Amino acid sequence: LEAEINVIGSMMVDRSAIAKTIEILDTDSFYSEANTMIYAAICSLFENSTPVDLVTLSQELRRRGQLEQVGGTFYLTEINAQTPTSYAVEHHARIVQEHYLKRRLIQAAGTMLKQCYDEVLEYQLEEYRLRKALMRINSQEIIITYPEFPTPFAFPILVDRMREKLSSEKLEIRVKKMQLKFDNW
Repeated sequence: LEAEINVIGSMMVDRSAIAKTIEILDTDSFYSEANTMIYAAICSLFENSTPVDLVTLSQELRRRGQLEQVGGTFYLTEINAQTPTSYAVEHHARIVQEHYLKRRLIQAAGTMLKQCYDEVLEYQLEEYRLRKALMRINSQEIIITYPEFPTPFAFPILVDRMREKLSSEKLEIRVKKMQLKFDNW
């Protein structure tokens, strides 16, 4: 989100930053909905040859009915104050675009994974493959080891056992006793 804020702030500070950014980013590139709305408003002002500053941007967002959705003039002022120069706007725009592409890849991978899961379970798992998989699972050997001392993973299980055998002692006292017992081992 910092890169998004720097891009938007740079576009508010320097008109040439808008031209550079438009070549790299689309409105879909932003993660934050507020930043997406602000970017679209800036692009609209730029296309209409309207100067982009705090006042004109606020008016454009108000005209669209989005000023309060983006956080009001306070958020715009905060962005403007955080970006004194547009020096690295192209670098920040590429970061925003890179994050957008990663989000799209994750989304596509999730869709593909869901499709694969659905196909395997609903359509492609033939009986012989199912039997083969079950036989493989059945032939695997389960190895149980008993450690000399309780492991950290055993603590929740031991606490649950203590709850089952609760006496008039408070749970905290029983836990302290158990810790002392383990320390003495």
